[in-house]
Amino acid sequence: MTAQPVLTRVPQGELIGADRLSPQWPQAMVLFSDGRWRPATIVAWCRYRHGWAALLHWPDGHEDWRHHDPQCLLRSVEQLGGWGSA
Repeated sequence: MTAQPVLTRVPQGELIGADRLSPQWPQAMVLFSDGRWRPATIVAWCRYRHGWAALLHWPDGHEDWRHHDPQCLLRSVEQLGGWGSA
């Protein structure tokens, strides 16, 4: 089975009419079901009735909305300018 993002997908239609916000830090790392972190680009944020959602652009070119969970979506180390790296 192929590893999948741990972040839950936002159902189609949930975000109709919601305002999109530009991210302050677009480069992110996302936790996958195999326990590994993989890169993604945050295209937009959106506040909706279940919290926050992030529109993610994946390295393979597709995009989808995922419910934000701060334990599964982190800033990329490159975005931190080397802060926190050993």
